[in-house]
Amino acid sequence: MNANSPALKVTYSYSGNVDNITGTASNFILNINSSSDRNSVANTIASSGGTTTMVYPDTSSGDTAYYVEVQAAGHWSVTVTEVS
Repeated sequence: MNANSPALKVTYSYSGNVDNITGTASNFILNINSSSDRNSVANTIASSGGTTTMVYPDTSSGDTAYYVEVQAAGHWSVTVTEVS
């Protein structure tokens, strides 16, 4: 982690994450990315779940604009809070 980089507190949950064809649990993927930094937060196969975790982005390239990327078959919620 870059000394000037903030930590990000990421809280997520998901439900109804089921494949429409097979009826089985589907893949849930959550990433926090910038154009030069990728941070995998979750990559699991489950119909529901969630937790709170910390992400330490690498902003050494000067890129500080991050976005949330989610792949899920069901409903999901993500909250990202900067922690100094």
